[in-house]
Amino acid sequence: MLSVCMIVKNEERYIRTALESVAPCAGEIVVVDTGSTDATIAIAQSFGARIIPFEWTDNFAEARNVSISHAAGDWIMFIDADECIAPSDIRKIPALCANTGLAGYLFTQRNYTENTRFEHFEPCTGTYAEEHGAPGFVPVSRIALFRNRPEIRFSGIIHETVGPSIQKIGGVVGKTGIAVHHYGHLHTAARMKKTEYYRTLGIRQIESTPLDPKPYYDIGLIYFERGDFITAEKYLLHAYSLNPNYESVCSNLGILYFRWHKMDSALVYIKESIRYGKNIEQMILMMGTIYSIMNKHTEAVSLFESTIQQFKNSNALKEHLGFALLHAGNSHRAETIFDALIDGNPLNPRYVLGGIQAKRAAGKPEEAIRLITQWEDNGTYNQTITFCSLMMYAELGLRNDFLRTVHRVEQPAAESGEYYFIKAVEALWNNRQAEAVPLFAKSLQCAPYLAKDVQRFLPKLNKTVQNKELEENSTGLETKKKCTLSVENDTLITVYE
Repeated sequence: MLSVCMIVKNEERYIRTALESVAPCAGEIVVVDTGSTDATIAIAQSFGARIIPFEWTDNFAEARNVSISHAAGDWIMFIDADECIAPSDIRKIPALCANTGLAGYLFTQRNYTENTRFEHFEPCTGTYAEEHGAPGFVPVSRIALFRNRPEIRFSGIIHETVGPSIQKIGGVVGKTGIAVHHYGHLHTAARMKKTEYYRTLGIRQIESTPLDPKPYYDIGLIYFERGDFITAEKYLLHAYSLNPNYESVCSNLGILYFRWHKMDSALVYIKESIRYGKNIEQMILMMGTIYSIMNKHTEAVSLFESTIQQFKNSNALKEHLGFALLHAGNSHRAETIFDALIDGNPLNPRYVLGGIQAKRAAGKPEEAIRLITQWEDNGTYNQTITFCSLMMYAELGLRNDFLRTVHRVEQPAAESGEYYFIKAVEALWNNRQAEAVPLFAKSLQCAPYLAKDVQRFLPKLNKTVQNKELEENSTGLETKKKCTLSVENDTLITVYE
């Protein structure tokens, strides 16, 4: 018989889904309740669950151990109320319990999140209906199914596990392809409340086991997620000092310094993480991105090319190689790479953007426009592709295409030179010259590299400005002068005659 065990408090929002998912394989359900005041207990009882009241002691392992101490089955599976298991995976569990040689099994907890910047983040691909439209998840292996033996117990105030106790008795743990779908990190307010609680428990764990690097690491990640890089660095570096071979600390320090724009420090820890042989692809992608930021495009190309041999099916590496080649001036090779990527996935905006930029750089504007047209025909909007299209239309003097597209542009949250340039061209081509001048000037203030683009429009602008008398106040007297507009030192200036 299989005993399903869980600990709960005020989980009426999720618990029905959790229990419905495990009911087909559960011989019994044991629920330890730590003080629910909502409908949690009633919902659990409707599934025949046995309710064990327990006063919460801020110790997850202790509560878990109470739940499994009441289990009568030969095997125990634990699940949280904000989790569920797909029917296709639940059907596999009886066969796992029939194995007499293993002490437990690893399941993969899919922690669904909207934060695509988490380490190990994987985008959802529709593999499970239980993804519920989430952008992606962070996978974590955990021993979720194990034998009911008195020697197998949870340890750890936070991020509790039975792993150490199984290892102590010499037990063997098997791997499975079973996924546990965890939704607790999808809602910001609930996530913040939970992480603050975890931080408090982590401090207690440090007081209990001050030489264990893991609680320092866990707290460092909490501060990292909050954007408190200074405190995150403090805890992660302390974890590293306790165990320099802690691979996850190295990779997260690399990511921290990358987000902090401390690129030299980021490279140190990323290279160290790569030496451990884990997360190689992710670390290589970040390392190459840093090289590109440092304008070391040749190094980025070499890095991606050498790694692609190891990860031949990685479209992410191919995409990054394509952009690195583009920045290094090899637009023809970049074009070949993006053409192949687009053939495989014509709706990927990054591939389409790379293809447009590569064809534009290779002197093939007609082919670039064909890609833009195909993208627009799909009815999908992407701000970056729209910006790129408008910049090219402006460069080629395609007024009608520009004016047909410009209404799609939305002002970015951060100041953008391209945005002001596009609005300036729109004003100029709609005969609002007085409005265009300050917009061109603003575009150069934000993005001096647009100087050549602005210069391209000066003849038309000066044609309307030249010979017009501009009034200028000087010491209270009005003077009249003729002027022209010019770009000098990447700045739009007015030259008075």
